Amino acid sequence: MRGALMGFARVTEQLGYAAAVLAALCLAAMAVLVVAEIAARDIGGQSLNFTWEVSGYLMGAVFLLGAAHALAEGAHVRTGINSLIRHVATRRALEALCFLVGLLVASYVARALGLLAFQSFERGVTSWSSLRAPLWLPQGTLALGAALLALQFAAGLARIAAGEESMRVAPVDEVAERKAL
Repeated sequence: MRGALMGFARVTEQLGYAAAVLAALCLAAMAVLVVAEIAARDIGGQSLNFTWEVSGYLMGAVFLLGAAHALAEGAHVRTGINSLIRHVATRRALEALCFLVGLLVASYVARALGLLAFQSFERGVTSWSSLRAPLWLPQGTLALGAALLALQFAAGLARIAAGEESMRVAPVDEVAERKAL
């Protein structure tokens, strides 16, 4: 049982890492888009009419595609209950409750975004701009990121059930915890 739980957690972390790589590529694409916009204005005297729209889509992708990996690495902002609650069983139960709530919220968001993307695909909904981008693409990307975040919360619960730490602790947290001692 423990092996299956840890296997699920490892696969989920690998998927989260792959999504984080996509998030980094989206961030790089945003940077290229901004530089192109600046160049178009300075050199050509005209703006690229799709810059804001595509940048918004890319920012959403960066946010949600990177969220699962950030959770696995302990990079999300969170309170350190380790120093507040010394009793390990109580700390683990509270952590499991937090992961369960996160799983429920992320699952709801993933489902809602998935349904929105599916409806946009079925109806052929496009963006309002001259780009006329099919909206199911950015919406589907957001749904994928939210689903991966939900899976990462489930992987955290699996790690707790297997008796492991739910995630890696970011170095900043380790430094703060050492200072507290």
